[in-house]
Amino acid sequence: MDCIYGIDQIKEPILSSVVTIGNFDGVHVGHRELIQTGLDFAKKNYCESVVFTFDPHPSLVLAPEKDHRRIFSLEDQKEQLEGLGVHYLILQPFSRDFSRLMPEDFLSRYIVQPLRPKALVVGYDFAFGMNRTGTYEVLQDLCRKYDIALFRLEPRKIDSKIVSSSIIREAISQGEIEGVSELLGRNFYLKGVVERGDGRGQKIGFPTANLKCAAELIPKNGVY
Repeated sequence: MDCIYGIDQIKEPILSSVVTIGNFDGVHVGHRELIQTGLDFAKKNYCESVVFTFDPHPSLVLAPEKDHRRIFSLEDQKEQLEGLGVHYLILQPFSRDFSRLMPEDFLSRYIVQPLRPKALVVGYDFAFGMNRTGTYEVLQDLCRKYDIALFRLEPRKIDSKIVSSSIIREAISQGEIEGVSELLGRNFYLKGVVERGDGRGQKIGFPTANLKCAAELIPKNGVY
């Protein structure tokens, strides 16, 4: 998988692609359905599969007062997308200036011209451009103008509840790890360096690990 930091790094347009657009924090089961839709289209239509996302997450720029922490690291996101078989990952720098782009400007300059998509894949709540004025109806009109197929997937639900990154973050914060793993479609994990402690857990029959890690999102205190 080629990882491209900013659309301006593409010197020659990709000749034909299917582009899946979103944030993909955690690459949960809902995200995987979106990405797989793009991969299936790419295989059938002999084009490149592209995942287009933003760094930093738009919420960190537009609403910094909110407590938005990544579920996993950016490296994890790259590993997951590569494992799924994505050809290109585009990490578009996000800023307040970028957020002021009008919907057609964004689609033309950042998607159509450099990626030449045959199809776009988006989630049920996707909106883009200045003040989220790029609604689904606007996107439909623009795709008709540029002769691009458009797929919008309905939300993935488990036990009648919509799977979302915000719900997963809240569950992690509450220590509901088993439920989190179901929503992710894989085990939640923390990665770090084990440090020597006082050995109290071993003395009572429950050996534990003291983990020093740089993860943004840590479950509440407990034994896991």
